[in-house]
This record gives sequence, C-alpha cells and structure tokens, in this order.
Amino acid sequence: MIAPIRLWLVPALALLGMAVLYLGPGNQAAFLIVNRAAGALPAELWANFTAVGDTLVAFALLLPFARRRPDVAAAILLATLFALLYVHGVKNLAALPRPVAVLDREAFNVIGPALRAGAFPSGHTATVFALAALLGAQLPWRLLTPLLLLAALVGLSRIAVGAHWPSDVLAGAAGGWLAGLAGVALAQRWRVLHHPAVCRAVQAILLLGAIWLFTGYDSHFPDARRFEQAVAFAGIVLFFRPMNGRAHDD
Repeated sequence: MIAPIRLWLVPALALLGMAVLYLGPGNQAAFLIVNRAAGALPAELWANFTAVGDTLVAFALLLPFARRRPDVAAAILLATLFALLYVHGVKNLAALPRPVAVLDREAFNVIGPALRAGAFPSGHTATVFALAALLGAQLPWRLLTPLLLLAALVGLSRIAVGAHWPSDVLAGAAGGWLAGLAGVALAQRWRVLHHPAVCRAVQAILLLGAIWLFTGYDSHFPDARRFEQAVAFAGIVLFFRPMNGRAHDD
C-alpha cells in the first residue's frame, strides 16, 4: 500500500512542474521544445500512448478487475464521476485555446485531430492518472512506479500529438490522481456501493464500452486502432474467463 506521505507526491510534483514552467521558459516555449523533440519518434508510437488515456481504453483495462473486486467496482464508479466533473468543469470555466488555435501550424507537429478549444486540463492525462491511482492504491511503491511511468508517457503524448500545453498535462495528472484516490477512499468507506447491483451496473458500463471500442469506436487516431481493439479484446476475454475460487468480498 502507498505510504500516506507518498499519496501527495504526484499532485505535489505536478504543482512544482507548473511553477517551474511559468517561472522558466513559459508554456508555449516548453510546448514547442517537447513537441519538436517528440517528432523524432514515430507518430504511431505517440498515437498508441495517447490511446491509453482514452476513456474507453481505460474501461477495457479496468473491466477484469471490476468483476473480481466489488470494492474496485465501487472505486471505478466514484473515480469516473470525480474525474469527469473535474475535467469538464474546469474546461468549461477556463475555456482556454489549444496549440492549434494559437501557434502557426508549420511550427509544430500535429498527430490526429486538430483540436482548437478546451485545452485545460488534459482529459486523457486525468484518465490515465486516475487509472494508475485505482490500480496502484494497494501496491507497494516499487510496483506502482511502472504505472506512473506509463501515465507520464501518456501525458507526454498529448504534447507530442499537438493537443495540449504542458500546463494542461500537469493539471490533468494532479486532478486525475486525486480523483482516483478519492474513489478508492470513499469506496472503502461507503460499503453500500459494494452491493451486487452496483457492481453489475459498473461491469455492464465497462463491458459496453469495451465492446464499442472493439467494434465501431473512432478515436480519430487510425494509427492506434489495432492497439485499441487488442486492449478491448483482452479486457473482454479476461472478464469472461472463469474465476478460480471466490471473488474478493470484504
């Protein structure tokens, strides 16, 4: 389990990063440095990393856990609600433009859709950091580290594809992590959410999302389509795989 002081490490580092950003090179300069450097790597790589932060991909990844752990199903429900409220609430209040709406298109790389509005915070980054918090809440720090590295790469991918400023990514990381932790903490306290009906509802939502991801979902990143379908297929297969013994129920 994560030590209490380490629970705050991700948002603390994100806030520190934002302070360094604004005291140092600035948002636009940092964006151009990272985006151009990332252009040395294949576009398909960044498209696949970005796909990990898609909500439906996260649903497919969480699907097997939701069947076996009623507490995890409750945490997924709460964390999803918190993350959605945070991301869309702040996006609507901030109403900040994305790089495509501000910078010369010839000055940086764009992979996938050329989005113009709703920059702050990054929803993909919030999703993947909430996912890391949900899966890593009971893990030793050394096992959580790979999850955090993956989440950081997903956040970096949002700059690489030209969709977000560095400050958007840092804010998404902090908010998503806290949403995930809040979901875990409240799921442990509100045991009414462990009711089988709630668990089945969460499972149904995740399963429908995984099926949609596999069949007809369009993330507007065609280079990531095979990866998205592979994740969806794996999540569905693992969900229906017979369980050995009884599911966890505390």
